[in-house]
Amino acid sequence: QAIEVVVRLVRMLRKVYKVTKPSHVVIAWDKGKSWRHHLHIPYKAHRPPKPERLQEQWKPSRELMDALNITHIEVEGFEADDIMATTTSRAWRGEGCEVVLVTSDKDMMQLVNDADDISAYDAMKGKHLKEADVLKKYGATGEGLRAILALSGDAVDGISGVKGIGFKRARGIVKRFETWKAIVDAAGGIRGEAGKALRAARGSGDLDLYWRLVGLSLDVPMPVDLDACQVYKPDYAHLLDLYGRLHMRSEHRRLSDRLGVSHSRRSAR
Repeated sequence: QAIEVVVRLVRMLRKVYKVTKPSHVVIAWDKGKSWRHHLHIPYKAHRPPKPERLQEQWKPSRELMDALNITHIEVEGFEADDIMATTTSRAWRGEGCEVVLVTSDKDMMQLVNDADDISAYDAMKGKHLKEADVLKKYGATGEGLRAILALSGDAVDGISGVKGIGFKRARGIVKRFETWKAIVDAAGGIRGEAGKALRAARGSGDLDLYWRLVGLSLDVPMPVDLDACQVYKPDYAHLLDLYGRLHMRSEHRRLSDRLGVSHSRRSAR
């Protein structure tokens, strides 16, 4: 059985725990088609199906979360990004918690906000991202970054954006007008082909569509509250059994040594 995704998850979580020392943890999964697919048929429509090798690792990945006693959530009609955004909103506004988003996804960077203690952590690069880092990379933060994404679109996700307005030009427009409302209101006064395309998109409703598609839902109906997401000790027996069944010998040996389990009991099957 393929196990590389599960192995990466274990190593990533070990790294994240070491760096962030969390009191609460939530893992968010996608589940089927989201509201974006229904709102915009081309949304992610051109993406090929997930490889079978990846699909067969979804079940053991979820079992890993159970064995680690980590709350993991999937909600019909919403993407993992929406779950993360809603969790972030509730954690900060409701509890005043510092939040670290473990992601490098540019859409999620809209949430990074120093004043609210919301940052991101790129586990692959081992880099912590604050508001200044987002500003340096994308040219805007918060609503401004969302406006850039709406104007320039995202070919990977099937969001075309405004014709003739790429990322660089979108940054310039956001820098000049600052807010989305100001951009929409000023569309009539922007000269050249960009202004013409912007007005056309505004008139057709596409401009509003792009804005909605790149936004993040803050009202996902969550099946658990924040208290349920506290960090708990893993179910070590379950974890050892899982590592054994998946032939994850290195992880099995590491955990066995930590627990002081004898060699005969710890041998991966």
